Amino acid sequence: MRGFLLALLLLGGSAVAQTPGPPGSAVTTVGTGASGQALPMLQSPAFEASHVFKASAGNLYSLGVINTGTSGFILLIDGVTVPADGSLTSCGTSNTTGCLKACYPITAGSPGAPVYGGLQFQPGPPLPFVNGVVAVFSTSGCNTKTLGGTTGFFEAQVY
Repeated sequence: MRGFLLALLLLGGSAVAQTPGPPGSAVTTVGTGASGQALPMLQSPAFEASHVFKASAGNLYSLGVINTGTSGFILLIDGVTVPADGSLTSCGTSNTTGCLKACYPITAGSPGAPVYGGLQFQPGPPLPFVNGVVAVFSTSGCNTKTLGGTTGFFEAQVY
């Protein structure tokens, strides 16, 4: 039996990430890329205030943001587009389109002295998104989105 499992792993079976739900709930299994597969780094085409990395369900493995403007917050939105300015609903267990998945502060930078902020979920598990993966620079905090200026450069590994 052990030889069969080893052969299955060597033949390139898909890896699976497990994400725990609320206490007492079942574990959610989210398919990932094949074991050992390199994920491409997706990037902004230019400095911008937000970036849609994937407009369908997926997993976030890493995120990097370069900020050359005022301090603010990097919002991770589970959606297919950038939501309008205003209050955001946390995803919780419902994951409605446009909900707030996570929020991280980023300090001020300048063109001559940019600031880098990053997240790394590798080797795992990744951060799962039900609707899509959207990153936004906001100047007003985590629960209210006020789109910042085009001073951010986003990069991520998403599958």
